[in-house]
Amino acid sequence: MKAANAHTNQGYWTEQDSEDFIDYGDYFIPYRQEQRRVLLQLLSPLPPHSTVVDLCGGNGQLGKIILDQYPQFQLKLYELSDKMLQHARQDLGKYGKRFEGHKFDLADHSWRQGMEKVDAFISSLAIHHLSAFQKKELFVDLFKLLKPGGGLLIADVVLPAASAAFSIYAQEWDAWARQQADELNDDKVYQKFSDEKWNFFQYPEDDPLDKPSTIYEQLSWLGQAGFEQVDVFWMKSGIAVFGGYKL
Repeated sequence: MKAANAHTNQGYWTEQDSEDFIDYGDYFIPYRQEQRRVLLQLLSPLPPHSTVVDLCGGNGQLGKIILDQYPQFQLKLYELSDKMLQHARQDLGKYGKRFEGHKFDLADHSWRQGMEKVDAFISSLAIHHLSAFQKKELFVDLFKLLKPGGGLLIADVVLPAASAAFSIYAQEWDAWARQQADELNDDKVYQKFSDEKWNFFQYPEDDPLDKPSTIYEQLSWLGQAGFEQVDVFWMKSGIAVFGGYKL
């Protein structure tokens, strides 16, 4: 699967990839709007003046929805891609002091040092690019940076525990992309999806940046980091929305 965000300097993500993701992400990622809806609902228990950090926030599409839905929230978007960050700053600049855009590398530790505590971390289609050790380390660090009552909410590709699930998820993902192309009446959309091997479950070894872990592993790591009410809130076609809270 193509990396959804330029999360790290390791690998071969380019700014052209960023441009393609901006143009085609909604057509290539199964049920992306449903994922966003669930993430949005999971933020509803937070206090009115909460600060939400979007890790690998891309061009700010999810961030815009959050700022519109919760008019007293502040959003801090972190992203490596200059093109993505430029789009986010242009589109979200109208929110004034409620929005901040920061350049960072998810795998680096420096951005985690000295950060003030926040009410929530969210991340969409990015953490699966970290190794198992890096994920566990990230969960521990983010738990420490959350205020009591805060949460870590993730939408991401997960590794099937059963080998048979690969073909199931691959078929579902492919069917989604075909449907989007049909609705657009544009065969080139599906051709691009196929040529660039966006379907991780069909090409699990194709992209060295892809290092998904099973949902069981990640829920366990969240619990070990100190999170409570750890759960899967939504899952389809091998993509899950999951996370936990700091109570």
